[in-house]
Amino acid sequence: MTSMPAKVDPKLTRENETRRRLDLTIPAAEMETATEEAARQMGRKLRIPGFRRGHVPTKVVRQRFARELQEEVIEQLASRHVAAFMDSGQEDPVAPPVLKEQQVVKDGSLKLVAIYEVQPPVQLGEYRGLAASRPSTTLSDQEVDDALESIRMGMTRLHPVEDRGAAEGDDILVDMEGLDLEGEEKGVTFRREGIGMRLAGDDVHPELWKALLGAQTGFCREVTVAYPDDYRTKGLAGRTIRYQLNVKSVRQPRTPLLDDDLARNAGDFKDLAELRQRVQEDLQHRKEKDAHESVRQSLLHQLLERHPLAVPQVLVDQEVHRRLESIAHQLARQGVDPTQAGVDWPKEKKRQDERVREDLRAARLLDAIAEAEKLEVKDVDMERHLAEEAARANQPLTVLRASWQKDGRLDALHRHLKRDAVLDFLSSVGHIQKEGESA
Repeated sequence: MTSMPAKVDPKLTRENETRRRLDLTIPAAEMETATEEAARQMGRKLRIPGFRRGHVPTKVVRQRFARELQEEVIEQLASRHVAAFMDSGQEDPVAPPVLKEQQVVKDGSLKLVAIYEVQPPVQLGEYRGLAASRPSTTLSDQEVDDALESIRMGMTRLHPVEDRGAAEGDDILVDMEGLDLEGEEKGVTFRREGIGMRLAGDDVHPELWKALLGAQTGFCREVTVAYPDDYRTKGLAGRTIRYQLNVKSVRQPRTPLLDDDLARNAGDFKDLAELRQRVQEDLQHRKEKDAHESVRQSLLHQLLERHPLAVPQVLVDQEVHRRLESIAHQLARQGVDPTQAGVDWPKEKKRQDERVREDLRAARLLDAIAEAEKLEVKDVDMERHLAEEAARANQPLTVLRASWQKDGRLDALHRHLKRDAVLDFLSSVGHIQKEGESA
């Protein structure tokens, strides 16, 4: 452990619950000693006409390179003394201190101001006996019917239509050329290829619908559409466009009957009854899981309300930056330019800031309860989750474990499971009432 130099008297100011200001004054004598040593070291490397290489006098170095020397000495002394204070164990910053001010005053001493943040201590209040309502997990026949209908509709297939013109409900694929007839875009043309339209509901503008009804593959149609100022597609609102439509294909959606054939086509089911049983089991499992999570989130919300806790801004900024980068990378992987994706990044940053702040508070509180209750993660739970992840990634367990150990995901999984264990603990010591039951 490095100790603070005797002549440097640090002054620590608590600006708020997380932010600290450290003022240091480095004596002129130490500044002089450090400057002389830095000049000596620099003189050994310089090549100046009139002097042998490595033998440039410190006086010459200090005259010619005064600014460079001062910058080097300030950086050196600031790093040394701030590190010495941190090593003294008085504070535990969550990120390296940032040097905000540095000034050499008239007497030759150096005044430094460093700012850093710390985690405030967690003072746990009452967290046992929290009340929550557990949603009903009763599954109705209608819910099962709706799920089966969703499966049936998802098996709809499009079949080419060759013996008639397009009718209501058909899917039409068109190449489209447009010409703006008035307004700011007057005279501007555009072309879109392979535009899919379904002649159903309000998916297609009535004028386009009218022009396409009865059309067959290879047909060309011309239609002018005047879009109202309040049209739902903002890019078209208030414009009048003349379209040339070239029909590439007409296809009719066909949805299978809900029968044994559908069940066999939907998966490894012998008949509709077996498919229905699987759907019912899956829905019931999901209901149970959702109800369990609803209770946990309710307890966590109450925990946060009862324990106001400040979060270091530097941690919030780091996590927000990481999440925004993740969103941008995901868009890029989909071939979308993040700057052209229509994302309001300042608004998204604000939304993420609020969410991150709450997530970090929750993590601190759950970790504190885990410590207070001596809750630990069982090895068998770690192994089970790793095995599930390895199966999902189609990787050998040993390979996945080594990869996760290297990039820190193993520790992250351990923290996640421990916090899960705390939420389960809070449920076990809380007052959980089933929805619809009287107290």
